[in-house]
Amino acid sequence: MNNIIDGLIGYSKDQWQELMELLDEKSFRSGQLKEWIFEKGVDDFSNMTNISETLKNKLENYPILLGQVVFEAISKDGTYKLLVRYDDGQQVECVMIPTASRITYCISSQVGCAMGCRFCATGKLGIKRNLTAGEILSQVFLLKKITGQLPNNIVYMGMGEPFMNYDNVIQSARIMNDPAGFGIGARKITISTVGVPHVIKQYADEAEQFHLAISLHASNDAVRDSIVPVNDNWQMSKIIEAARYFNQKTNRIVTFEYVLLAGVNDLKEHAQELRKLIDFPAKLNLIPFNDHKDSEFKAPTSSRVQFFKNSLEKLGLVATIRSSRGQDIAAACGQLAKEKIGGLNS
Repeated sequence: MNNIIDGLIGYSKDQWQELMELLDEKSFRSGQLKEWIFEKGVDDFSNMTNISETLKNKLENYPILLGQVVFEAISKDGTYKLLVRYDDGQQVECVMIPTASRITYCISSQVGCAMGCRFCATGKLGIKRNLTAGEILSQVFLLKKITGQLPNNIVYMGMGEPFMNYDNVIQSARIMNDPAGFGIGARKITISTVGVPHVIKQYADEAEQFHLAISLHASNDAVRDSIVPVNDNWQMSKIIEAARYFNQKTNRIVTFEYVLLAGVNDLKEHAQELRKLIDFPAKLNLIPFNDHKDSEFKAPTSSRVQFFKNSLEKLGLVATIRSSRGQDIAAACGQLAKEKIGGLNS
C-alpha cells in the first residue's frame, strides 16, 4: 500500500542486526543507538556523543523518525493533540490524554480509514495508506518530546483500523513494549479494532499480553449494518465468536467500545440484546457520541447514558462511561482529523 523507507525507530531486533552487519559494525552499536533514541529522546545523530563519526556518516541516509509536527493544540482539560505530516504530505493526528492516575497516548495506524463508520469524522476521509511501524512510533516519540509527559498507557484508537495494517501495528507494539524500546508494559497497550474475526484470532495467538478492544457500537446486525458499513463483511456472530476465542486463549477480558447514539442504540432492548450476546468475561466502555461538523447523529442526554449503564449492570454486565476529553480541540473519540487535516490538505 506504500513504499516508505522506515525510520530506525521502527526497526525490529532482526532489522537492527541486519543493519549493523550491512554497515560492518559490532552488534552492540545498535544498543547504543536505541538508548539514545528511546531512553534519552535524541533524534539527531550529531548529539549522540558515544557514537563514532564513522558510524554517523554511515547512517546519513537512515532517518531516525518519520514525520514532523505541523500543528499543536492544547485543550482546557490538558489534552494535547498533534498533527503529524509525513514526507509524502499525508497527515495523521495523535493525542495525549492526562488523568489523575495515568497518561494515555492515543495513536493512529493508518492515514484515514476504510471502515466508514457513519458517526466518525475519520471515516469520512476514506483510506489513503497504511503507516509503517516507524511512522506509528514517531507519533509516540513526538508526543513525549513535545508534551514532556511519559506515557504509561497506549491505545491504538486514533485514525485507521489497526487490524487492516496488522504487521506494522504488531511490530510497533512490540517495540513499544521492548525494554530496549519505550519499555511500556504489554498490559498497558490496547489495540482496537472494528472487528476483523480472523485477525482477532491471530492476535489472540501472539505471545505478548496486549489488550483487545472491539468497536461494537450495536447489539444486533440490523443496527450495526446501518452505522458500521463493514458489518456486511464481518457479521456480529463471527466477531463475538472471535472475541470469545481471544478471552479463552489469553484469559484476558475483552473491552467492547460502544458509542451511544441518541435513539439509535441506547434503548433498554439494546441492553437486553447485549446481555444475550456477550456470554464471556468482558466489559462495555460506553462513549457518549462526540458531535462534529455535518454529523447526522446526536448524543444522548447524561441521564439517558446513566440509564443505559444501569440497565447493563442490572443484567450482570460490567459497564463504564468514558469521560470525553479534548472536545474543544476536536481530539475526542470520533473527532480526529476531519477539520484540521481537511484545511491543511486543501
